[in-house]
Amino acid sequence: MKRLILSILAAAALTAPVFAEENGYILDDTTMDKYAKNGIYYYYPSGGSNCIPGGSSGKQITGVGGERIKQAVEVYGQAAMEAQRTFGTPWEVLIAQMQKESGTGTSDMAIATNNWLGIRRGGDAGEYQTASNGTFAKFSSVELSINAWAGSTVMRSGYYDKAFEYLNPGNYDLNKFIKTIVPIYAPASDNNDVPGYINDIKSIIKTYIEPAREALGFPSSAELAANENIAPGGKYPIGSEIPENIDVTATCASYSGDINATALAFSWPDRSHVSTDPKPEYRQALETTGISKLGDGCSMAGRSCDAFVATVMRASGADPDFYCCGAANVLDYLVKQTAAGKYIEIENIGSADNLEPGDIRSNESHVEMYVVEDGVGKIASASHGAHDGRCTGARTGDRGRNYYPDSSYRIFRRVK
Repeated sequence: MKRLILSILAAAALTAPVFAEENGYILDDTTMDKYAKNGIYYYYPSGGSNCIPGGSSGKQITGVGGERIKQAVEVYGQAAMEAQRTFGTPWEVLIAQMQKESGTGTSDMAIATNNWLGIRRGGDAGEYQTASNGTFAKFSSVELSINAWAGSTVMRSGYYDKAFEYLNPGNYDLNKFIKTIVPIYAPASDNNDVPGYINDIKSIIKTYIEPAREALGFPSSAELAANENIAPGGKYPIGSEIPENIDVTATCASYSGDINATALAFSWPDRSHVSTDPKPEYRQALETTGISKLGDGCSMAGRSCDAFVATVMRASGADPDFYCCGAANVLDYLVKQTAAGKYIEIENIGSADNLEPGDIRSNESHVEMYVVEDGVGKIASASHGAHDGRCTGARTGDRGRNYYPDSSYRIFRRVK
C-alpha cells in the first residue's frame, strides 16, 4: 500500500488524469475519498476551463495510418454522431471519408483548411486554392467541416436522398447506403474505381472504426439510429429544407448558465435506467466537458454522483472549472470556492422553502442537485444505489425522486 500511495503522489505532477488501483480493481469512490482526505488526489484539475468547444474530446491526433483513424474516432466520433442525429448521415461513413479525402487530416489541403472531407464550397472561413486540385472550402474547425459534409452542403444536398431510404432505424442497411452514394460521389466518369472505392469505405469501417468505437463504448450508426429512433433524415426529413450554418457540435456552455435546464436535459425523468444507459445529451456532455477522462471508472462513464454534478456545472457554463471527481473532493471544492466568493452556502432548514433550482447538496459521500420541473422540486443525481469499482448497482443520471429533507447535506449555490 505504501508503494501504491507513493506512486500516486509521484504521478500527481503528470499532465493527465491519475487513476488509483488496488488489487487489480479501480478503487471505489469511498476509498478514493479516503485518499483525498490525506492529500492523495487521483484527479487532475486543469486550472483552466474544462469546457471543450466543438464537440470533440479535446485530444490531439498524433498517430499515423490505421492508428490515426482510430484516434479520429475518439476525437471526432461524438461530433460525427451528433451530425447523424441532426442530418441522418451515418457517422462511421463520415469518419471513413476523412481517410479517403485527406488521409485523416494529413494532406496539405486539410492542414491548411480544417477541411478533412474534401468539401469544395460552403466553408465559414473562405476558400483555399490548390496548385493542381482546384478550390476547396476552408473551415474554422474540423467540426464545422463535419457539419457541412453531413448536412446540406454535401450529403443532404439532394443528390443522395435515395441512399437515405436504407437508413430506417428498424431496417438499417449501411452497405446499401454506401453502394448507393459512391457512384454519385465518386463517379466512374471522373476516373474513379467505384467498386474499389466502395470496398475501401467498408474496409476502413471494419478494420479501424469498429474496433475503436467498441473500445470506446460508442454505438455503430445502426445502433445509434435504433437506440434513439433516428429517422433516415435525422431532424430534417428527406426532401425538406435544411437551414444553413447549423452548428450541431457547439455543445459547450450551450445552456447559457442555466443549471436547472442543464440538469433536466442530462437526467432521465424516472429511475428505471441503469448505469450503462445515460441520456444521449449526458453521454455527449461527458465527452465535451472532459469528465469522461477523469476519476475512477464509474465517474468516467457518468455513473457516479460527482461526475453528474460536475458535467452539469461545466456544460451549463455556470462553472467550467468544477472539480471532478470524488464526493469528498467536491465538498472540499465547494467549501473553498464559497470562501473565495464563487458560491454561497445555504442553510439546510429541512425543507425546500429556501432553495433555488440548481442548488447543490453535498456531503463527504454523495453530491446531488435540487431541480424544479413543472413546479415540482426534485433531486437530480447519479449513482443512486451501491456500486463497487465496476459500478454494479449504480444508476445513471436521473431526477426520478422528489425532494426529500436530509440534514447530512450542506447546500451551496453558484453566485450569478
